Amino acid sequence: MSGYGGQEKELEKTAVPDGEGGMGTAAPEEEDGMETAVPDQDCGQETAASEEQAEQKGGEKISGRKAGLSKTGRMQKSHFFAYISRMRFIQRWALMRNTAPENVQEHSHQVAVLAHALAVIRREVFLGEADPSAVAAAALFHDASEILTGDMPTPIKYDNPTIRSAYQDVEAVADRKLLNMLPEDLRSWYVPLLTEVDPETEVLVKAADKLSAHIKCLEELKAGNTEFREAAAQTRRALEAMALPEVDYFLEVFLDSFSLTLDELK
Repeated sequence: MSGYGGQEKELEKTAVPDGEGGMGTAAPEEEDGMETAVPDQDCGQETAASEEQAEQKGGEKISGRKAGLSKTGRMQKSHFFAYISRMRFIQRWALMRNTAPENVQEHSHQVAVLAHALAVIRREVFLGEADPSAVAAAALFHDASEILTGDMPTPIKYDNPTIRSAYQDVEAVADRKLLNMLPEDLRSWYVPLLTEVDPETEVLVKAADKLSAHIKCLEELKAGNTEFREAAAQTRRALEAMALPEVDYFLEVFLDSFSLTLDELK
């Protein structure tokens, strides 16, 4: 038995190298040889590919300015998003008694939701042109300047054209200041959100802004706060005067629900 087994093992040792990946003790030697050769080829190819990519990028490495590094090689610091997060400290409706105080961050979120809805309605119901994602993004930043300027009460802001024009100039300066806080490589993404909003996008954002204000008035009236009665009437007239079909659609289909209680929504 032991002699026969020994002969069989000898046959396996001599047969495996000639096979196509068979079993035996010689196969590992063949694989080891491959393992020592392949990495040298791969490393050479990877090095060449890296050099070729660097040449295609004009010699600029990943660790350069495109990675947000300064000329000294240090990552640039920015206060932009720390300022944006302070929207929640800016209170709206400062001259009026509120049952539920509202800050700019809450308002901006609601305006983004409503602006997105108006853009979708324009596309799907009236077969118009609108980019819901772009409109929603612009709406999120539409009051960003108020982080630096504060929220000026409407009766003052719109008291006369001179004040309105002056305040628009102040808002523009604040928007540019915020934009310049960003690393240079990121600024182009925020220009259309802060300083150069597309006109059609701006129309929908302004409509959503007025719609948000009207909804706030309805909710205050629902809570028994008559302080917002005149504001509710004024904002409703402003919405109807816009003569936008997507706004009229929203008023007809969705607005009444904001005056209902939770139990009535069921």
